[in-house]
Amino acid sequence: MKKIPINLIMYTAMFLIAGILVISASRQSHQAVMSIPIPVHFTGEYSQGGGEWQMLDTETDLSSYNGAVTLRGRFDTELFEGAEIRFYLNHISVDIYRDGEILYESSHEKFPDMCGSTWVSWVLPSVSPEDVLEIKLYNPHGFGNRDAYNQFLDSIYIGGDVVMKNYFEGQSLPYKATSIFILVVSIALIGTAVGYRHLRLPGNSLLLKSGLMSLMMGVYMYLDAKDISLWSGQMAFNTYARRLAMMGAAWLMGVCVAELLHGKRRKVSEIAVYVLMLTDFVLMVVTLAGAKGIYDTSIYWAAVQGAVSLLLLVLTVMEAKDGGKRRGLMLPSAIVLLTVLLLELVNSCTGWWRGGICIKIIFTVLFVFHLVRAVWLVAKNQQDSIRAEKLREELKNSRIVLAMSQIRTHFVFNILNAISGMCEYDPQKADETLVMFAHYLRSNINIMEEDEPEAFTKSLEQLEEYVFLEQVRFGEKIQFAKKH
Repeated sequence: MKKIPINLIMYTAMFLIAGILVISASRQSHQAVMSIPIPVHFTGEYSQGGGEWQMLDTETDLSSYNGAVTLRGRFDTELFEGAEIRFYLNHISVDIYRDGEILYESSHEKFPDMCGSTWVSWVLPSVSPEDVLEIKLYNPHGFGNRDAYNQFLDSIYIGGDVVMKNYFEGQSLPYKATSIFILVVSIALIGTAVGYRHLRLPGNSLLLKSGLMSLMMGVYMYLDAKDISLWSGQMAFNTYARRLAMMGAAWLMGVCVAELLHGKRRKVSEIAVYVLMLTDFVLMVVTLAGAKGIYDTSIYWAAVQGAVSLLLLVLTVMEAKDGGKRRGLMLPSAIVLLTVLLLELVNSCTGWWRGGICIKIIFTVLFVFHLVRAVWLVAKNQQDSIRAEKLREELKNSRIVLAMSQIRTHFVFNILNAISGMCEYDPQKADETLVMFAHYLRSNINIMEEDEPEAFTKSLEQLEEYVFLEQVRFGEKIQFAKKH
């Protein structure tokens, strides 16, 4: 019986993996028909921050924190006039020149206060391998991914809209499938929590908050897919929606952690969560008002979120040490999530941000773990319920057997004969005995009809009735004394 939940989980995982593989294979096959984008590499030299010119190679580390970079060199592929070239900009700007003539420009004026993370399309004039190009890369924010320049150089392709979409959609399929899975399950959790609240069942508060946190995390993961800008040209909307989802998920994580704490720790955590909520609101108002770009406010959000996360982590560890076993695995999971979130925030402030890959992986692992555990517990409870029902049925049958043994045929005949005899010499006692006998039979019939075990007092009363009836037959040979 215990193997059923494990088998169920195993088969479900196998079907999910098989589905992803089938879809991925189908996508790859489709890509083979549609062709794939052609990678383009830039070779030459570079100068960063107005420094000396140095050779550019695959090992060159161009940090966006060290000032603007000027590249001078050639593409290794002949680019014919009208060819569509794509490259990825991660919150940076790029200008491309040939002999002093501007060929492409994504200046700060074009992207006020925000560059976004987006694929850019550029229809080329004729550019040959002999043409010397000059590419200027700069970070208008003074804050961001230190690897953004290198990401640009590693993501230059020749390919139309359909080719790019199909190619990168296939690469992002497992990532998107994971985020969609989280979204679907989160909606189910929210619906379950609403149903619990409607039925006034316990546990709906934490379930609802956890579902909302998972929903925000799923939205953030989906919008953070590298190919999302290929499908939506609304760079500003994508950037704002992704940032709001990330902030919402982090805030709701704090809300869920506060739910796990008790006493003064809960009060302190709730105050910290309110401060974080106010900070998020102020930063978004400042951004929407145009006073500060949304990406430029990241450092302030990261600082406040980091301080609150550190406080919540300390409180959660204290709660776990002081008998938090009643929360099961929720507290350890919260500690892991808060720790990873803190590390990600530190990375973002130091320029080593990697798109939140660690928090995404850890969250997904914990999400699947708790989901599988919940399925296992439900299956286990179902098996326990079946086992309990079986035991109740067996108990009922045993009580029926016992009751039937107490109203054996010869016992009934003997009592009726005794009553018949008393009718001639002691009618009053015969009447009392008949009433007692009727009550005794009724008690035994009730035992067979009831599902729940009878109270001890009723069993004792039934025993007294049985002894009384036997004394009618055997007189003083049977003695019965009840101590109070």
